[in-house]
Amino acid sequence: MQNNFLKKRAELWIRLCDNDLHSAQVEFTETKHYTLVGFLCQQATEKYLKSFLMLHGISIEKKLKTHNLIFLLAHCDKIDNDFNDWEEELKFLNDFYIDTRYPADHGQISLEKEARKCIKYTEQFVKFIKNKINLL
Repeated sequence: MQNNFLKKRAELWIRLCDNDLHSAQVEFTETKHYTLVGFLCQQATEKYLKSFLMLHGISIEKKLKTHNLIFLLAHCDKIDNDFNDWEEELKFLNDFYIDTRYPADHGQISLEKEARKCIKYTEQFVKFIKNKINLL
């Protein structure tokens, strides 16, 4: 029963993260809101990591209630070592959760180059993880 619940929840989250990625692509090309692009890419990646964990029967409600992509990646890596290959890209995306919502000393995304990198990494990671969960 619990695994069926987690599977249905993961399927919902997958739809949400596909929406986040699509929104990031639209923001990048149409509005040039590069800060929002970074945030949406981080969110899509986070939701895919959490969906992968849920599809493997792991509840994210307590122990894994976090927005830290590297922490989530480590838990996915325990299931499939191929996730380890994504550490550099996810470290880059990880910064766009807090920094884009609450400006720090080093500021927000303002460069097209950074936003483009966010989209590139997210698109590549989504392709990787969809392949892992047989969604392609």
